[in-house]
Amino acid sequence: VLAGRVQLAAVLQARRQWRAAAAEFRRALDAAPDPADPVARLALEGLVGSLVSAGELDAAGAEIERVLAERPDDLEARVLYAGNLARRGQADKAQAELDRVIAKDPGLVRAWIVLAGVLNDPAARIERLEAGVAANPSNADLGLLLGSALEQAGRFDEAIGVYEQMTQRFPKSR
Repeated sequence: VLAGRVQLAAVLQARRQWRAAAAEFRRALDAAPDPADPVARLALEGLVGSLVSAGELDAAGAEIERVLAERPDDLEARVLYAGNLARRGQADKAQAELDRVIAKDPGLVRAWIVLAGVLNDPAARIERLEAGVAANPSNADLGLLLGSALEQAGRFDEAIGVYEQMTQRFPKSR
């Protein structure tokens, strides 16, 4: 039933029925026996995404804060929280939150990816992505983000070097 609700909500999202999707994701979360269950995590992400798409950033933040009140050590929820802070124009708070998450779990790739999106300074973005790649050498996505950040900074030779490393390290990756 939980997975069915999440799928129903995903279809409503695809139809851009944000509020109806959010309601279904909320029902799925309320029915989840274990909030750490992967399907419950999808429901939380879907709920937040639907609320954001509906322009309800404060409601999205409230949902994440509710989860964090119950599970303050939930690092994945903290990454969602940081992303929502950034969308609400609170980039400094988002960065601080992501720094805390990464300090606790440098292997949480999504935190590095969200951090890269939060940082406005190209040099800082590159520096942090280099640290993310060093902490997660088996993750191709971080390497590709680093290459892209180098390109955007006009550091084309370095970007080429990163892309060459990625193609050698991950020859069968997408």
